Amino acid sequence: MSEFTFSLIILGLPGIIIYFFSQKLISKIERSTIEIIFLIFLYSILSYALIGLIEGLFSQFKTGNFSSKTVSTVFTIKSSIGISVILKGVIASIIMSYILSYGARFNFINRIGQKIKATLRYGDQDVWHYFNNAPVEQKNDGWVFVRDHKENLAYYCYISVWSDSGMDRELVISDVDVYSNDTSEFLYKTDHIYLSRRREDISIEVPPKNASELGEYINIKGENNNG
Repeated sequence: MSEFTFSLIILGLPGIIIYFFSQKLISKIERSTIEIIFLIFLYSILSYALIGLIEGLFSQFKTGNFSSKTVSTVFTIKSSIGISVILKGVIASIIMSYILSYGARFNFINRIGQKIKATLRYGDQDVWHYFNNAPVEQKNDGWVFVRDHKENLAYYCYISVWSDSGMDRELVISDVDVYSNDTSEFLYKTDHIYLSRRREDISIEVPPKNASELGEYINIKGENNNG
């Protein structure tokens, strides 16, 4: 392996770290090899840009000159890549991973686009992600009905964990009141339930906050309803 090839791998390390972090923090999306390489390249640039911004601001404050030694080293082909540059890149990639995850969590790009009427799309992920990522304030403070059509059960609960998109919908629900789905008869209460169902076998319903006062939801226990 030539020194130039080794340098390219080292320079791409922040992008590789961000890519694997994003698979854990955001979602596992099937991508082509070209897309992965492009993302790693882009993530690496963002990591070194973050380093350059921090070093530049520090240099501006200290000397009055906006400059970054790390960025100069990275973009000078003949420069040797020292351990300090690698460590800075790794640290910056971890920080950038959480910044990107935060942006994906709150879907900033599409929300801005919707505000300025540039798009009506909510994002690239499916409605399953959109619904589960929505703030709990928009979902009865997180208290929902999960309808298990396969077992004819309804769970009044809080969704603690949900899966990526796939053939099955996996949920871990907490503080669960279990009802018969067709008769609304209360059956029992439990702390946690793990569910794995096909898409068509499960649905999620958000009742109004005053559900316990309505005839349709008369069996909802008041102590579980934060409204």
